[in-house]
Amino acid sequence: MRPEIGLDVEKLQLLLSFKAQGARLVEASVDDHRGLVAAVKQVDVVVSAMSGVHFRAHKLLLQLKLVEAIKEAGNVKVV
Repeated sequence: MRPEIGLDVEKLQLLLSFKAQGARLVEASVDDHRGLVAAVKQVDVVVSAMSGVHFRAHKLLLQLKLVEAIKEAGNVKVV
């Protein structure tokens, strides 16, 4: 999860419900490549979603940073 998620109460409640069901949440920032790779190495699954409202070129580039970290970490299967 991104650090700024804590500013959105609805998103925070959703994440806490995932955690209550057994999900392990790992915080990372796409602006910190090394930290992002380290976070990805701690998990088996990465869930990343963007709504149509937020789907802009800048947001797409941020997603590509996540993809690069996943590739470098090497432990998450991409489907």
